[in-house]
Amino acid sequence: GYLGRKLGLEVQFGPGRRKKRIIEGKEHDCYSGLAILSREIVVEHQLVQLPTCPADSDRTVLSALFGWNGLPLLITNTHLTHIPGKDALREKHLQAALTSACEFFSKPSKGATATNQPVFLCCGDMNFEIDDTVLRRLQGNSGTSVHDCYLEGGGKLPGFTFEFDEKSPCRLDYVLNLQGDLYKTVNYSNAEIIFTESDNDGVMPSDHFGVLVEVTEERI
Repeated sequence: GYLGRKLGLEVQFGPGRRKKRIIEGKEHDCYSGLAILSREIVVEHQLVQLPTCPADSDRTVLSALFGWNGLPLLITNTHLTHIPGKDALREKHLQAALTSACEFFSKPSKGATATNQPVFLCCGDMNFEIDDTVLRRLQGNSGTSVHDCYLEGGGKLPGFTFEFDEKSPCRLDYVLNLQGDLYKTVNYSNAEIIFTESDNDGVMPSDHFGVLVEVTEERI
């Protein structure tokens, strides 16, 4: 909530794991979790628990519905497990995140129809590298396609967003877009990796870099 207040933005927060953390030398009993910040007011939202992994529980997916240029805008945010060697579990969790968001919007109160097609974006720290093979598996046989907005928006490779050390940078953070009969087609442009520099005190905005993509409605 602090960052949202400072920026004058709406905040939707989904609490996750609660534990004591050391922040600026002081112990705080607090929650980690997911947040979506926006200029627009959230119409509806949901927080869903992902399938449990005994070694790393309390992973969730937060979805929020907005109005955008007269269209429904559905944004889903998640943070997948960090455990090494668990790419199959991460893919399973990502599929569950997409499915839960689709089901959330398709409820009668929101009603996806040919004239009420939402723009659907799924964002977050996926903790594994998503290539074309993974994207094809995510879309399955549903007729829905999953797009990497950074690459399709002109983002340059390698597009690293995290560095374990100088020798092993990787691309872990994504903005994905679902398209199909029930979803509005949009265009992506001006994609770039941001927050790559520290401030004057040597403090980085995050341990990950940011992914920025401009999304515009497709005009026919």
